[in-house]
Amino acid sequence: HDLVIVGAGPVGMTLALALKDAGLDMRLVDARPRGAARHDPRVLALSHGSRLTLERLGIWPQLHATPIETIHISQQGRLGRSLLTAADYGLPAMGYVVAAGNLAAALDDALAAAGIPVDGNCTVTGLADGADSVTLSLADGTLKARLVACAEGSIQGSEAPELIEHDYAQHAVISVATPVEGHANRAWERFTPQGPLAVLPCGSACAIVHTASPAEAD
Repeated sequence: HDLVIVGAGPVGMTLALALKDAGLDMRLVDARPRGAARHDPRVLALSHGSRLTLERLGIWPQLHATPIETIHISQQGRLGRSLLTAADYGLPAMGYVVAAGNLAAALDDALAAAGIPVDGNCTVTGLADGADSVTLSLADGTLKARLVACAEGSIQGSEAPELIEHDYAQHAVISVATPVEGHANRAWERFTPQGPLAVLPCGSACAIVHTASPAEAD
């Protein structure tokens, strides 16, 4: 293959669609069953630049996105706040909140329409560089490609460059809450000693990302 993309999440699927007219022999491999990303219950905050990419690929009209028109930023225990508005930057919105499963479904449908193969239940256990190709080790054999794009984090057994790891001792508790008053398409980000708290407009509700220590999160 010219290109093998490891990971059929939003990033891997978007990359494949962006290259669908490049004349490349491509395939995606994913450790999960085909279409598993459709059932992702999380929400995603997308930048304006991500919207432009998804518009170019014909995906954006299929998404039920909630625009973020204002962002309120503050720090616990400190005076003042920053208020960012889309109008100040000449943008329709500072960003957008979408359901991860909705985005994955639209991308997966577009892949099927483009005839780009996706192999589910296909775990890559290692990568080995050759003179002019990369060999992917799979549970039931190998694949060779001129280029491999890793879009699902680290791969066990691969010869990765030296990495520096740091444990921030933080977990994220994610939930959706319905406010008494409407959110008016405003997002809040509050920095605390334990980590950031984000409240994002999501339909008529709010998606909340609360950062806490592992013990507190549990």
